[in-house]
Amino acid sequence: GSTVWDRNGNIMPNGTDLTPFAPTAVLPSPTASTTQGTLIVPVPANTSRYFVFSMTCLELGTSALRLYYSVVDMSLNGGLGDIVPAEKSILVDSALSERMTAVVGQWCNIWLLTSTDAGPAIKAYEITANGVNPVPVISPAGPNTSLVDALGVLKASPDGRKLVATKLSILNAVTLFDFD
Repeated sequence: GSTVWDRNGNIMPNGTDLTPFAPTAVLPSPTASTTQGTLIVPVPANTSRYFVFSMTCLELGTSALRLYYSVVDMSLNGGLGDIVPAEKSILVDSALSERMTAVVGQWCNIWLLTSTDAGPAIKAYEITANGVNPVPVISPAGPNTSLVDALGVLKASPDGRKLVATKLSILNAVTLFDFD
């Protein structure tokens, strides 16, 4: 979630520090221990550009649970790709959980899904050919769900109509949601 390599195993130009936090001796990457710290989705209607989403891990304290994105353009660097400098480390939101997944939409769009850290809610950010909408659709999930804990996994069913969320703690839990 912090570094991007090309198909030859070389770090892409501008391909490091995809979050604005430097590695430390304890954390080699600000996304190192995040349960779902990285997600790559294509830019709709553009076969050469991709969004790389990076979620910072809980151990970063006041800098934890922040969602960033950077854009990879595969037409750059002789077809090996490069991170677009003006579209690197863009903050999307904070106070999230370590959960993150994507679901293909019905109108040439993609939905990036995550959940909040403070209360049980799912946030859905629409991704279109124009970019990432910074204003999410927020769906409250109710107090008795597995979203109450910041640690866990969010996964969509193959048809995109169901979501499952897990809670990674002493009291492991799983919650199934409808999604449209």
